[in-house]
Amino acid sequence: MGRGQTKRLQHRMYTYLQEKGGLIAYELKEWYNNTENYGSTSESLSQVLRTSILFEAGEQVRWPPENDSPRPALGEGTTPQQNYDVRKARYWTTLWYARPMDEIVAKAIKSRKPLKKFPHFLQLEITRALEGEE
Repeated sequence: MGRGQTKRLQHRMYTYLQEKGGLIAYELKEWYNNTENYGSTSESLSQVLRTSILFEAGEQVRWPPENDSPRPALGEGTTPQQNYDVRKARYWTTLWYARPMDEIVAKAIKSRKPLKKFPHFLQLEITRALEGEE
């Protein structure tokens, strides 16, 4: 959680997940690449989601939900390799949610990590919570 670039990414994804609710990494990647940065992968965003205290994994879902069969019917003169579209394949993936702020602050205080390791908006919340305790 230490690099500034990762902290900015965490902040953007946290606010987006608060607005939208549970999303999968592919949906987050599409949003992030279309609005903020080009070239991010689902895998890199999943690593940030997995390692940050801002997010929690939800239930496993099939993606994409509208496809019932992973392979379309063969057309005339096509082989299975030519007709297969990897984007239409279905697979299991995780829904990600933004944790509630009070839970995040409690976990951050309990972790005893330096404040600079957290995104700025979380640093402010932790500081408010610590000042409120005194």
